[in-house]
Amino acid sequence: MTTQQLIEMLSQFDPDTPVVIQGYEAGYNSISIIEQKSIQMNVNPEHFYGAHGPTDHQPEPVPNVPFVDVIYLGGYNHISRENGLY
Repeated sequence: MTTQQLIEMLSQFDPDTPVVIQGYEAGYNSISIIEQKSIQMNVNPEHFYGAHGPTDHQPEPVPNVPFVDVIYLGGYNHISRENGLY
């Protein structure tokens, strides 16, 4: 998905609608991280990792696969016990 495709999809909703992402193991989190990253696309066949890398399992670049600049959307549980807020 590209930025333009995401904008087109999101423009169909009320602009005050919250946007969430899947939590670590369950539940949902608000988006609190928006970062540009450079990754390799379609390099990881392991089902427990995302398709794109690098990952902890494949930290080194895969030879002959170009890096692509992407926008990463992430989030965390801001009321988690580890943050001392729960």
